[in-house]
This record gives sequence, C-alpha cells and structure tokens, in this order.
Amino acid sequence: MDGSLTDVSGEGFRLILDEELPEGTMIAVETDAHLILAQTRHCRPQGNQFTTGARRVHTISTFDLSASAGRIDKVQVLINDYQLRMHKQTAVTKAREQEKPDSHATMEGANRFEPHPVLTFHAIPAAGNPALPSLASMAPSRRNPG
Repeated sequence: MDGSLTDVSGEGFRLILDEELPEGTMIAVETDAHLILAQTRHCRPQGNQFTTGARRVHTISTFDLSASAGRIDKVQVLINDYQLRMHKQTAVTKAREQEKPDSHATMEGANRFEPHPVLTFHAIPAAGNPALPSLASMAPSRRNPG
C-alpha cells in the first residue's frame, strides 16, 4: 500500500494511509534510502485516511540490496537481517550471563526480557512461495576490477 511518511524521529514515524492497520502490526516501509521494519503503535481516522504511528524495529540500507530485487524479496532480506541481529544479541547476552557469578545472573535473569524474532506481516500481501534470498545474494557485487 502507498502512504506518506511524516514526523520521523529517532525511534519512530507517522504514516498517512488509506487503510487502517491494527495496533501491533509488523510492517515494512520502503523509502529511497532505507527499508524499515516497524510495529504500529496506534491508528486513528483522519478524514477519509488513517494516521498510523509506528516504532522502528530494524533498518537496512536499500543501497545494499540488488536493484532488480522484488518487493517481497527485499522484505525477506530485511526479516533475515533482523533475525540474525536478534540471534547475535541473544548469544552475547547468554555469554555475559555465564561470565557473572551465579547469584548475580539469577537475580538479573529474573527481570530480563529476551525478544523472540517471530514476525507476522499483515500489511504485505502473501506471495506463493517466493524465493528466499540471503543477504549475500542480494548485495551488489563489490569485486575489484582489474
């Protein structure tokens, strides 16, 4: 769906859309320079459109993607990159907990929230078994000529 991106801040942005998106919907927003994974925080009617507030979850540069990649392929790369980042963060957290004395790790572990990278895209139409590219296959060639 097309929309207008407004009021961009460090953590989020506002979209003006023709359709309502439920709170908590995971969406992908493509701009000229970025592909953004975001979660809707609210959606309110504004005339015959909807103002949707969203929190940025993950961003990648569109310059790192193949120009010939389709929309679904780009979103899949964004999701793969986000899941890879979450996996690395979880591994680092677990390694740090193992380095701490047991009493501290137990106390801190009780209050720790570890996110699980399970995403559902309601705002993007489903495609019948699209090819799932990896980041390496989507990145433009950086070979040194000569």
